[in-house]
Amino acid sequence: MHLPVIIGAIIEGPVVGAIIGLFFGLFSMFQAVTNPTPTSFLFLNPLIAIVPRVLIGITAYYAYKIIPGKFNSIKYAVAAAVGTLTNTVLVLGLIYLIYLERFAKALGMDIEKARATIVGIGFTNGLPEVLVSIAIVVPVVIGVNKIRK
Repeated sequence: MHLPVIIGAIIEGPVVGAIIGLFFGLFSMFQAVTNPTPTSFLFLNPLIAIVPRVLIGITAYYAYKIIPGKFNSIKYAVAAAVGTLTNTVLVLGLIYLIYLERFAKALGMDIEKARATIVGIGFTNGLPEVLVSIAIVVPVVIGVNKIRK
């Protein structure tokens, strides 16, 4: 769900990326209400559901813009990685900081296991998400830019 945020940010800028991210965050909150799970309470908090998703577009755009040179594929890849990591690190980091005890209780585990679970999710999901993001964002942005010319 975060890929349209990154693509929109690279193609149209940080405001469009942030707006798409806002819709992504609002949809996360909607899903938490309409399809509850033991950890849905995490995504009822706008700080976790919305703020990281808005920041995906902003960080992805500025990561793209800050890379010098004409190698757009590399710039798109860096933006994809930064946007993806923004989402993963902020969502999991905020869950850790705000809800660690409640998260542990909801999943029936002790605090140490909950800590390890959050960190484990970050590593086991984070790297594959970055790779998939790069693999999708780069050709899509190149294709859209070719069509727009």
